[in-house]
Amino acid sequence: MMPLDYSATTPAATSPGASQPQEPAVPVSQGPLGRFWDHERGELDLVRLATALEVRNASHAELTERMQGVPARSVDYVIEPILPEGIEMPEGTAFKFDDEAVVAQAAHVAHQAGVPQQAFSQLLGLYAAHQIKVAQEQRGAFGTWLVTENAKLGESGPVRRDAIETYLHSEKVAPDEAAEVRLCLATEAGVRLLERLITNAGGGRQGKGPAAAAKPSSMADRWYSGGNR
Repeated sequence: MMPLDYSATTPAATSPGASQPQEPAVPVSQGPLGRFWDHERGELDLVRLATALEVRNASHAELTERMQGVPARSVDYVIEPILPEGIEMPEGTAFKFDDEAVVAQAAHVAHQAGVPQQAFSQLLGLYAAHQIKVAQEQRGAFGTWLVTENAKLGESGPVRRDAIETYLHSEKVAPDEAAEVRLCLATEAGVRLLERLITNAGGGRQGKGPAAAAKPSSMADRWYSGGNR
C-alpha cells in the first residue's frame, strides 16, 4: 500500500516570527479625514477638525435629549393637543378626535420618525386649531343666516313659534317627531309651512261621524289626513 500524500491539502506552516504582507497605507489626505487636510501645509487642519467634532457632539447630544421624549411605543403617545399661541378652546368644551384609527396611524408614523411627545401634541394642536376655526366660521355663518330668517318673520316671529310649540305639546307629539318638526322653526318658510299644516289638520278633524272621531296615530297622519279631506 502506498503512503497517503497530504501535501496537496495541507497548507505550508508559517513561522511565528514571519512578517505578514501589509496593505499599502492610504494617505491621510485621501482617507476619512481628507476633508480636513490642509494641502498647502501638508497636514491636518486641527482647528477645522475640532470644530466639526464639536458640532457632531452637539448634534448627538441634542438627538439624545430629543429621543428621551419619544414614547417606547406608538400607543403610548398621549392624545392631547397643544393649541398654538392665541388659540383657545371655548370655555367648558374639550377637543375630541372623532376618527381614532387615523390618530393611531398618525402616532405610528410619528413614532417611526422619532417625534417626541411634545412635538406630537403640537401637531395635534395645529389640526385642532384648524377645526376650531372652521367651527367658528360655521357658527358665524349660521348666526347671520338665523338673523336673516328672524327678520323675515318680524316681531311676531316668537309668538308664532310659541304657538307651534304649544300645538306640539297639546297633541302629545312623539319626541322624535317633535325634534324633526322643530328643525322647520328656524326658517320663515318652515314656520309658514307648519302653520298651514296645523290649520289643515285642525280643519280636518272638524265634523261628525266615525271618520271625524278617529284620531290618526302619528303627527304626519293628522296633518296630511286633514289636508286631504
